[in-house]
Amino acid sequence: MRPAKTSNLLVFLLAAYVINFPAFEVGFASVGTSYVVSPFLLLFLVRGIRMPDRTIVVFFLLASVVTVISIFMEGMYLRSLTILNVLIGSLIGQALYQLYGRDLSPIVTRVLSVVVGLHIIRDVQQVYQNGFSYSNQTFFFLTNGGPNIEVSVLGIMTCFIRKMEVRFTFLFYIFLKSAVYQSRAGVVIVFLSALLYFRGRYGGGSFYFIFSLSILVLFIFGFMFVESLKLQVFERFTNFDVEVQYFLEEKGRLFLWQGAMELLREISLFGLGGGRGVQVMTEYFYVLVPENNFHNIFLQYAVDLGVLGCFIFLLMTRRIFKAVMVRNVDLFFVSAGAVVIVSGMFQWTGYGLLEWMLISLALSAIRMEGSGRYAS
Repeated sequence: MRPAKTSNLLVFLLAAYVINFPAFEVGFASVGTSYVVSPFLLLFLVRGIRMPDRTIVVFFLLASVVTVISIFMEGMYLRSLTILNVLIGSLIGQALYQLYGRDLSPIVTRVLSVVVGLHIIRDVQQVYQNGFSYSNQTFFFLTNGGPNIEVSVLGIMTCFIRKMEVRFTFLFYIFLKSAVYQSRAGVVIVFLSALLYFRGRYGGGSFYFIFSLSILVLFIFGFMFVESLKLQVFERFTNFDVEVQYFLEEKGRLFLWQGAMELLREISLFGLGGGRGVQVMTEYFYVLVPENNFHNIFLQYAVDLGVLGCFIFLLMTRRIFKAVMVRNVDLFFVSAGAVVIVSGMFQWTGYGLLEWMLISLALSAIRMEGSGRYAS
C-alpha cells in the first residue's frame, strides 16, 4: 500500500540520488552520492519492490554472464562491476512506481526544487568569487559528470512535472544554464521535455503539428539568427570544425564512434563485458582515450554486451517509444525514459543508476497501465 504522505527523508534521498554529487575518489574514478544513498533508498522502498520487467531481468542476467566471463578471461576490471547498476536502478524505479504511482509527480517536483536550489546557491557563490566568468577547468559542478550531465539530469526530471507553469519555469532556468555551459545536450533535452509535455496533454494530430512546427522554427532560428544572437551553444550545432579537429587529434565523439564500429567487427554474439569497451579500444588503437564510455548507449551495449545484449535493449527501446507514439499510458512517466534513450545517443555511460531508474519507471508504467492496472 502506498504511504499516505511523502516523507522528507524520501525527498532527501532522491535529491542525493538524482544530483549524484561527487562524494569520493576510487583510483581515477569519481564516485557520486547515487552509489552512497542507493542502499538506503532501497531499504526505504523495499516494500514496493516487485520483480522488474522481464526484458530488464533478461538484460541484466545476460550482461552479468558476459561481464563475469570477461573478468575471468581478462582479469579483474573495476568498471565491469557497474553492470550491477542495471539491477539496482531497476529495482528502485520499480519500487517507486509500485509505492507512489502517478503521485510521484509532486514528489519529483519537490526533489527538483531542492536540486535547483542547491544549483542556485552554487551559482551565486561562483559569481561572488569569480564574477560571471565560466570555464570547465575552474567551475565546481554539483553533478558527477560535468556540465552536460548536470543540465541533462535537470531537464529529464522535468518530464514528470504535470503543471505547465512549474514545468516551463524549470525548463527556462535549465535553458539558461545550457546556454552558459554551451551544452547542446541541455538544449535538446529542454526541447524534448517541452514537446513531450504537449504530447502528454493533448496528443493526436496536435502533437504532430506542434512537432513539425517546432522543427521548422528551430531550423530557421538555428541557421538564420545564430550569428545575431551570439549564443555559442547554437553555434555548436552548426559548427562541425571542432568535432573534426577532435577527431584528427584522436579524441571526441567521432573518434569514439569510429573506434566502437571497428570493435564491432571483432566481437562475437557476446561482447567484451560491461564497461570494458573503451579499455579494449585503447589497447586496440594504441592510443590513450581520455573517456570511459563511447558517448552512445547503443554502441556501448553492442560492444560490451554483444549482439544479444544490444538486441534486448532495443526491445526495451521499441516498447518505450511505441508507448510514446500510441499514447496508451501516462506519458509523464514514459517520456523520461524516452528522453534518457534519445540523449543516450550522444552521452551517458549506459550503466548509470539514474538512467536505469527512469527506464524501469517507464517500463513499469507501460506494463501496469497498458493492462488497465494503475499504481495510483
